[in-house]
Amino acid sequence: MANQGVVHIRGTQVFTASEAIAVNLLVEPHTVAGQVSLCPANGCAVAVAYEAADSGEAVAFQIITKGDIVYSLSSATIAIGDYVMPAASGQLAPESSVTTKTEFTCGVALSACTGAAAGVYWMAI
Repeated sequence: MANQGVVHIRGTQVFTASEAIAVNLLVEPHTVAGQVSLCPANGCAVAVAYEAADSGEAVAFQIITKGDIVYSLSSATIAIGDYVMPAASGQLAPESSVTTKTEFTCGVALSACTGAAAGVYWMAI
């Protein structure tokens, strides 16, 4: 039996970008309904941009759901198995203690990368 009022969204969802958003950056809901912004450090990443969006442009963003494998850009070096969290400007960072989850942990790294703006695969948890 399905719970009443529960909505399950997988795949993509069209949102309006509240600012310019580059490819492979994480986004979170903006204060204006229907808009998304670049996810800040310790933010709540709900989707990733798989195409660039100009400010005010409506584009499809890939919704992030538990178990999904996501490709994002890093803000620092990340090793395979590190717990990861949102960093500034829509990037992904390793947790301060890479083996300990915090309230900001959004996934675990499936690949390694070196330095900022490098691509990394991770699984949402």
